[in-house]
Amino acid sequence: MQASDAPTSTFAAEDYCADTSVIRTRSRQELLYTRSKIVNVAKAFGLHAIDMVCVNYKDVDYLKDECADGRRLGFNGKQAIHPAQVDVIHSTFVPTPEEISRAAKILHLMAQTHAAEKGAVGLDMGDEKGSKEMIDAPMLKQAEQTVKAARAAGLEIPHFAS
Repeated sequence: MQASDAPTSTFAAEDYCADTSVIRTRSRQELLYTRSKIVNVAKAFGLHAIDMVCVNYKDVDYLKDECADGRRLGFNGKQAIHPAQVDVIHSTFVPTPEEISRAAKILHLMAQTHAAEKGAVGLDMGDEKGSKEMIDAPMLKQAEQTVKAARAAGLEIPHFAS
């Protein structure tokens, strides 16, 4: 979960299923459109989107999967129905060390790029082919959001020397 002053929008999946006759399954496939739409509308209005509860509250592996799925869809957090779910939810909805490192590297490279009055830079993908990924304004924005979320969670942000 992210600490922020932004208001939130939550998805009450069980209410939605009851109202629409949707049959909820472990795959969550029947809720993909609705969950995606909720994230898109929430973000369009500057809201954080909070995902549905995991009703399988004793299945930690399923909870982790459902949290990761929600994070990939763009949710900022998840509702909990049992105290045992809180740590898993918290640990899933923060950037990973790899994501934080990549974001910090992007911020560093883009600061150098902007200082050189350029708008984009190639980020080394670290593979044997020497592949590079183009980094420009939208990716800079994503990196800034990742670092902001990491800071709010009290996570370490690596620094790169100039």
